[in-house]
Amino acid sequence: MFERLFGNTLDEQLMYLQPRVLLTAPVIIIGFIAMAFGSSGSAVIAIAAYVWAWTFLKNWFGITTLGALFSGNVVIGVILVLAYLIIGYFMGLITFLLGLIRYIQLKLVNTR
Repeated sequence: MFERLFGNTLDEQLMYLQPRVLLTAPVIIIGFIAMAFGSSGSAVIAIAAYVWAWTFLKNWFGITTLGALFSGNVVIGVILVLAYLIIGYFMGLITFLLGLIRYIQLKLVNTR
């Protein structure tokens, strides 16, 4: 499963995961802390989730730009964009958690 998501070899996975985990983990933690104090931390978390989700959404749904969703009917395009954003948010959080677990696992293997 991890090979399909993050790369074929352990080195490719580590090269893919390291910049993303190191950039988005603090942002997501700060977002959750901000949400605990009543601030709008969910917007920060959503942006960090899309860092993880964009590649997978593009590959799985075949939509490379959001403009492609509006090529037909504008109303249907708006509905598709909202669905795309909601799916992207949840897929990004799931992929972030999987990536974080895999990154920790790879770091533990490399330290032995």
